[in-house]
Amino acid sequence: MNEQTRNLVGALRGLPWKGYLCAAVAYLFIALVLFYPLTLNLSNVTPGSSGNSYQNLWDIWWVNQAVFGLHTSIYYTNLLFWPIGVNLVYQTMSPLLALVSVPFQAIGVVFAYNMIFFLSFVLSGLGMMLLAKYITKNSYAAFFAGLVFTFSSFHIAQAYSHLSFLNIMFVPLFLYFMLRCVHEGKRIDAVGMAASFALSALVGGDEQALMLALLLVSAVVAYLAFSKDRRRVLSMRFASNLALFAALSFLLGLWLFLPTANALLHSGALSSSNSMNSVKYNELWSSDILSFFVPSYYNGIFSWLANGTYSTIYAGMPTERTAYLSFTVLLLAIYYAYRQKVHAAPWIAGAVLFGLLSLGPYIEFNGIISQIPSIYYAYRLMPYINAISEPGRFNLMTTMFFAILAAFGAKLLLERNHAKESLLHNRLLVVGVISFLFLLESNGMPLGSSLAQPAVTYVSVPKLYNILATLPANFSVLQLPATAVSYNAILSAGKATYYTSISHKPLVGGYVTRSNQTDTLVLYNIPLVLQDQNLLSYGNLSYGSPVIENYTNQTLLTLFNYNTAFVIVDKNAYNTTSLSQMTNYLTSVFGKPVYGDNSTSAFSTTNAVNGSIFRSFVSYPILTQWQTTLIPLNGTYSQAWEPFQSGAIIVYAPYANATSTAKAINPSSNYYINATIKLRAISASPQKLYVAEQAGISTKTIAQLNVTDTLQSYTVNVTLASGPIGNTLFFIKGDKNVTTAIVGITFSRRIA
Repeated sequence: MNEQTRNLVGALRGLPWKGYLCAAVAYLFIALVLFYPLTLNLSNVTPGSSGNSYQNLWDIWWVNQAVFGLHTSIYYTNLLFWPIGVNLVYQTMSPLLALVSVPFQAIGVVFAYNMIFFLSFVLSGLGMMLLAKYITKNSYAAFFAGLVFTFSSFHIAQAYSHLSFLNIMFVPLFLYFMLRCVHEGKRIDAVGMAASFALSALVGGDEQALMLALLLVSAVVAYLAFSKDRRRVLSMRFASNLALFAALSFLLGLWLFLPTANALLHSGALSSSNSMNSVKYNELWSSDILSFFVPSYYNGIFSWLANGTYSTIYAGMPTERTAYLSFTVLLLAIYYAYRQKVHAAPWIAGAVLFGLLSLGPYIEFNGIISQIPSIYYAYRLMPYINAISEPGRFNLMTTMFFAILAAFGAKLLLERNHAKESLLHNRLLVVGVISFLFLLESNGMPLGSSLAQPAVTYVSVPKLYNILATLPANFSVLQLPATAVSYNAILSAGKATYYTSISHKPLVGGYVTRSNQTDTLVLYNIPLVLQDQNLLSYGNLSYGSPVIENYTNQTLLTLFNYNTAFVIVDKNAYNTTSLSQMTNYLTSVFGKPVYGDNSTSAFSTTNAVNGSIFRSFVSYPILTQWQTTLIPLNGTYSQAWEPFQSGAIIVYAPYANATSTAKAINPSSNYYINATIKLRAISASPQKLYVAEQAGISTKTIAQLNVTDTLQSYTVNVTLASGPIGNTLFFIKGDKNVTTAIVGITFSRRIA
């Protein structure tokens, strides 16, 4: 062995890789035990429940399909919310983790997901261990910090549901390189900061990126305000490193940052990204003060508490409200703070800052929301950077700071014993005991039966979707229920989304993160979807509209326009009564099911569509342009409809001379028919109601109605294009501030 080889071997022997390897094995072993249902069923059980579990599976499949199959952008798909498609920039799909999963997808998507699930607990622990080793200079305390961070109640709860918070290893790595950059000023540390930031964004999306940006700003402010070493952040060296960090972060994260920036530049982008960023939802997803001290909702050992305090502090959204720190960690942190107040202060300040952010707009205690605002209220008022609408997710940072405090506390315990002969054994014993106590408190083992939602999902695909995959024709499918009106409906939408990875047939609807109004309209144009929604909500197949028409015809026409060949029913989403009602209605429209098993039935739309298309008037409102109101009628109050600005109605007139669908679709010339519009209207005070039609890019008034303060009937004669061309009519109030209600718009053929 030559001298260079001996030097290399010597250097390798000196590296601390053995300790990290042992820690990785320990973290993996603990994860395999804690999540034993996954360990025993790697190919057919996935973590979490509700639609998120299926969405996560679809996400990693889609990235693989888009990049290596279709060679297209991962940020748009028309497989969901067909025919418009959906923007996936705001989707929490973690493209980096998805790419890591690609080799495992050769075995199966569920198997691949479980591989990255277990890998995330190992890597997140190692990332935290590296940071803690740097600041505590104690390997045993660092191992415990990694354990606290990766097996925290917060991480377990998030990992069960959210792909974007599965791998959190780059968060402590960012802080590690940032501290090195401040104290050592090396260029390589600025590169490490940039890589950690970009990789965190590619794993955790805009939320993790924003948290790291806030961490950086807070650290710089802390150095400037409190540290004797403020000159370190005022130096040209640090400024140039920050510039290098910013430039490299942008370059390394272009895959995410450019599509996001492009999306935000479009009109309405902020309303899409923050579609549920209101105080109401912020509070639903905030931490209750007690949630820091009550074991997690997902803790199987303490699940017997679920019917008590759990039902109060974890109500609504337990995943987002989980913040339990464990008393083991708290006692170690308090011990360190008591012994070394000055040194503990920065870490305590970080924990307090992000802990307060996690409380949401108003501080909540034991389920009671006070009128005391938290600093999150100020954060949510900041445009563009307020994208973290789930305050509880700030506990990612809170957990990291408490892991550091607990590591220092563990170090003090370990250093109390000065007996050299038994030092190693005592260290192992101390770390073993505090690790066991922590895992007892924070575990997420799915034991007991008191959880309202299961911790894991057994994934099975109905045979129907494998059959659809063999059909060569291009068509879409609609699975009912399609709107998020209940837990089972959300679960059904998630399953339908995942099933597109099997059938490769586009879905009318789907389950995505932060959908926008256009996505919703794709569904709301189909009366059947709203009838189904009312069935699940109110027990009847009602459909509210300012238009009085045959809603079945509207459904058939829209399904025809969407090229929907099958309406599929997820039987598990209905109770016995509602399933019977829906099945009977669908049978009356489409005929008997063409497929059925214990969980699924499917109806073919072809015969029903061909038998009715363009044979009668079909008209439907753009529901977002109308609002319901009540008017006095026959001694009581009845529902009526009022246009917002210009209430639009789409009208398809019957095609007079077509004898088949094909002839109606491909007419030899344009056809027009004379039609009559009838309606009843009433106004709070007399005013004009204008009826207009689309004329190029503007509108043309075709009638002017003098609406009075009593309910009266009105008639408008109009010429409409027949067949597939369609017509757009507008009902416009003369005075926007005066309530004018419309009851029962009808269309009929008029003989000239």
